Amino acid sequence: MILLNRKMRSQFSLLLLLLTGLASSQLHGQTAPTTLYSIDWEQDQLVTIDIATSEIVEIGSLGMDIQRPEEISFADGFLYVTHKPLGFPYPSELVMVDPFSGVALSSTPMTQTGTPVAAEAVASLNGELWVGHPTSLSSYFSDQLGVLDFNGNIVNDTNFNSIAADFDCLAFDPQGQLWALDSISPGIESHLYFMGNPGAFTYSLVGISTHSPSRAIHDIEFLEDGRLLGLDFLHSTIQEIDPSTGGFTLLADFSAEDRNLDGLATPSDLTLVSINQLISGQTSTLTFRGTNPGARITVVYGRSPGSTTIPGCGNAQVEIANAQIAGSVFADSFGTGSLSMPLPISASGLTVLVQCVDAAGCDTSNLVTVTIS
Repeated sequence: MILLNRKMRSQFSLLLLLLTGLASSQLHGQTAPTTLYSIDWEQDQLVTIDIATSEIVEIGSLGMDIQRPEEISFADGFLYVTHKPLGFPYPSELVMVDPFSGVALSSTPMTQTGTPVAAEAVASLNGELWVGHPTSLSSYFSDQLGVLDFNGNIVNDTNFNSIAADFDCLAFDPQGQLWALDSISPGIESHLYFMGNPGAFTYSLVGISTHSPSRAIHDIEFLEDGRLLGLDFLHSTIQEIDPSTGGFTLLADFSAEDRNLDGLATPSDLTLVSINQLISGQTSTLTFRGTNPGARITVVYGRSPGSTTIPGCGNAQVEIANAQIAGSVFADSFGTGSLSMPLPISASGLTVLVQCVDAAGCDTSNLVTVTIS
């Protein structure tokens, strides 16, 4: 685990540790996660919900009053929430939440060219948020689709008014294709639409599900295995939605927990969140999140940008030339973890590129460049 004070390790060493990581992850029983994030908006708490056991675990208080969050989504390791502090027909705010503590880190009014916006649906793809919203605060139907930056500004908007679209819920599937759900008031029907890839969106009806009793689907989310889930706000249940028909099947029931759940999000992609205490002669700690529970995460580093192939992962690469290994650690039950790395005195003044690798999932984190003082 000693960083920067040894000779450059061989590519065989990289192969050995990454393959060891693959085997160890398999021994740890790494599977598709069944834990998702949600918000108890009555108690203003971030929680996780387990669709396999119907268990709810409190992460922490948001520290602010969330009024009926419309949807929640991960991007770059943080959880983003859209909500209307004053309800309809008032503007929305974009809230950034720390998924470790549950604390709301910021709250930003949502606008389009300076005009306040009331958004409904939000989904993320490759660290970018997409949002569905109406043309005006007084409009009931969300027939606009655009990119939402982290300052709350909507850009690159597309108008779907001519085909009477209504984006109540949005979700990207594992192939990066967008899906939308229109929940017909007062919860009597749900219309599922396939929209395809960004830049070539369509609005193709997949199927209609009739509800009795009524359901209010406030968020949809894809799991890594391709299953599509919907959160029924009225009954605190998770419904599995058939992407081929739009049909509903009860998957998990949280009504006995006496919670007011809204919003549904799967853990984000593997993200290198921070590297602190970058001082030579001391121990630095790297923090990551967004991987599968129990995954073995290997931290690699180098001095120059470039590429190093991840063994056993086809053409998958890290963005570092001649990447070397700093160490590895297993993720916890929430897909998060940290690695401590001693920095030698001789590292002072060096600029280093760092990246995390999940060899079992052939997944890499964002690339971070740091300078050691």
